[in-house]
Amino acid sequence: MAGFQQFVMVSRNTFIKQTLRLAGADASGLTEADLSATLDQMLAAKRAGQTYEHCGLPVWVAGSATAECPRCFPYMTGETDCSKDYEVEE
Repeated sequence: MAGFQQFVMVSRNTFIKQTLRLAGADASGLTEADLSATLDQMLAAKRAGQTYEHCGLPVWVAGSATAECPRCFPYMTGETDCSKDYEVEE
């Protein structure tokens, strides 16, 4: 991503554990199985070269998995500096 800082890379398992902890799995209804399945879909989309349809930037796996739809980082956050945000290692 031209002009972007580097994401903070995390493992798949770390991402799932942190997301469930922060979301409060019981309160949000988000389950490990659901998050894992969505994460797998977003990782597959990124590996296949999928981009966000409106701007052509790569799919942001971490954000897309929690939102359950493939989107780029700037669309989801309104920012371009991702240096303090997580991305899941492929």
